[in-house]
Amino acid sequence: MNGNLHEFVTLEPSISEDEPAKGCADERVDWHVAEPVDELSVFVYGTLKPGGRYYSRYCAQYSPESIPALVRGKLYDFPRLGYPAMTVGEDWVHGYILTFFQPTSVLGTILKYLDALEGYQPGLSSGNESEIDDSEVDNSDADDDYIRIQLQTFLPSKHPFKRVWGYIMAEENVQALNGDYLTNGRWLDIGKRE
Repeated sequence: MNGNLHEFVTLEPSISEDEPAKGCADERVDWHVAEPVDELSVFVYGTLKPGGRYYSRYCAQYSPESIPALVRGKLYDFPRLGYPAMTVGEDWVHGYILTFFQPTSVLGTILKYLDALEGYQPGLSSGNESEIDDSEVDNSDADDDYIRIQLQTFLPSKHPFKRVWGYIMAEENVQALNGDYLTNGRWLDIGKRE
């Protein structure tokens, strides 16, 4: 996904039921190489944050590494809908980088599920899944709620960290949904708001 294939692979034992149990003198274990592990990093700032409404359902089972982080943007809340959206901007938006270390096929599944949750359908938006500015955000297709782009992340100290996937919404869609601008760049789920 990020092209950072780790230089290690996992060895897994393959034991059939016909073979003796572990610890027996005649133990026969056929070691094979498991699928190589890769990584996928995504910046989350709303319901996918650790402790967020959708974290357990979409992320926890894959045991992602979670690092507090910042990105540049503008954050909005949709109180009636129960989720936020980020647009292009210069404010500091607070969230987390979730990094999944899984076989490539599993990472594809994770990204597919996250895309579906965010209402993003690859190929329907501008088609440019790279870092873009607001003038390039064309999210006019009603089937896309958000678009997925590469974002430059920063550590809480505001030092540049790494580029990861993230989901943003076009400003016009935020206005159409009557988004409330969050000047502090932090979103908390219902009942936990700042």
